[in-house]
Amino acid sequence: MDDHRSRQIAAPNTKLKPPRSDEATAPLSVKLRLKELRSQIAQHGWHFNVGPTSVSGKRLRDVTGLVTPSAAYMAELVTHQNQIATEILKLEQEAIKAFEDAAVRLGLAHLPEVALRAKLPSPSAIGFDWTPLSKVSPVRYQGTCGSCWAFASVSALESSILIRYNAGVELSPQYVMDNAVFSSCNGGFPPEAFTSMMTLGTAKESDVPYQGKKFGPRAVFDNPYRALIWGFVGNGFTASIEEIKLNLLLHRPLVVAMFASDAFENYTGGTYDAFDMPNANEIVENKGPTNHVVTLVGWDDAKQAWHIKNSWGATWGEQGFGWVRYGSNLIANGAFWIEALNTNLQLPKVLLEWLEKAKELARQMSEAERQAAEAADRALTQVRNQAQKAAEQAEHAAKDAEGKAAAAAAKQKLAEAAQKQVAKAKNDAERRAGEAAARAAQEASQQAAAAAKQARQNSDRVAHAAQDAANAAKKALSGHAPALPDPRKHLPKFP
Repeated sequence: MDDHRSRQIAAPNTKLKPPRSDEATAPLSVKLRLKELRSQIAQHGWHFNVGPTSVSGKRLRDVTGLVTPSAAYMAELVTHQNQIATEILKLEQEAIKAFEDAAVRLGLAHLPEVALRAKLPSPSAIGFDWTPLSKVSPVRYQGTCGSCWAFASVSALESSILIRYNAGVELSPQYVMDNAVFSSCNGGFPPEAFTSMMTLGTAKESDVPYQGKKFGPRAVFDNPYRALIWGFVGNGFTASIEEIKLNLLLHRPLVVAMFASDAFENYTGGTYDAFDMPNANEIVENKGPTNHVVTLVGWDDAKQAWHIKNSWGATWGEQGFGWVRYGSNLIANGAFWIEALNTNLQLPKVLLEWLEKAKELARQMSEAERQAAEAADRALTQVRNQAQKAAEQAEHAAKDAEGKAAAAAAKQKLAEAAQKQVAKAKNDAERRAGEAAARAAQEASQQAAAAAKQARQNSDRVAHAAQDAANAAKKALSGHAPALPDPRKHLPKFP
């Protein structure tokens, strides 16, 4: 085993917990934003409520984390992956049929998923949800780390295990993130998580608890929690409502992309139907119009909405879940399914050999490629921090300039008032005293005006520096893209 594969990072057995959500003690900026949103909800007749949540007021990139590759890369990946998935699912269905035939013949129990599938509705049903069937794992909290791609991917695998084995297990997003090559707290792409869970599997949360930052490759154990295969819904970019419903029934809860806005951060219930769209800067930041990944667990045609599970803790939405109107915020503009490896089945030799080949490709990931990806990630973190620091300095300088300008205006008014008092003097003594006060007031006004001018100049200088830092961040973001080929995303052709 390579040295970089055997590194194990010790971590305390703790969980990140979402902050309390209390409007009375919320920052003023959050209170003002909530007031504005409630006015917009009333004006537009939207059907959701807002309030302070675990992520209110947070920077979007710190609580989301989807990074989408180029369209050309996606098109190649969709074709490649769905061809593999079709062949593997066909072989698995043959193995399931063989198991079920033997079960009937020998009087044994059916596979849990087969018995459950017989009770599922058709895609034309008014509504369906995996949550009341106890096939959705508990909501968790990703903290201020752009790891939604890992949480949603692990959540979908947990549901697949619940359905296939009728047994719940809490898996480790930390293990998946640490073993990722290109994905991190700066964002990632679900297919890297899926393929990692095929080739390496993932540990239990209790063994590798989430820490909210990336450490590096974990030791590879014989993890029993693995994926068999994954695929795209639709063309990888969009899918119809009918396609999503069908795949939700066929492949359990789905991993879907969406655009999470600052308004969405404050959602506390109802059906989110603001239809927010990203601006140009956000599209550059996200490398596409979507920025967040959630787990899609059901639908309700009466609400005209999808039921989603988020990774922002139970103090967001409806105990961590939410309803999003079909099409709002680009929901499911990018949707994936993943199937857990079912060890109850006798899989054909050709499939087992292919899985071993895929694992070997993952093991052959060169240390140089990983180091290059980690160096790019560190550089991105640094430039983002610099841009944020510059923006904070610019905001502070602007407020300082505004305060000094207001002070200068006030002192000028005092000087004018003092000068008027001179004109009202009744005698020489009063006039001399008034003139002295007027001169002092005028000097104070001039000093305040000079300070205000200096503050404005300083504010302009800092604002230019902040813009330069923002431009540098954009340039760094544009260069932070997945490389081709990558065996963590490009599995070997099958068979």
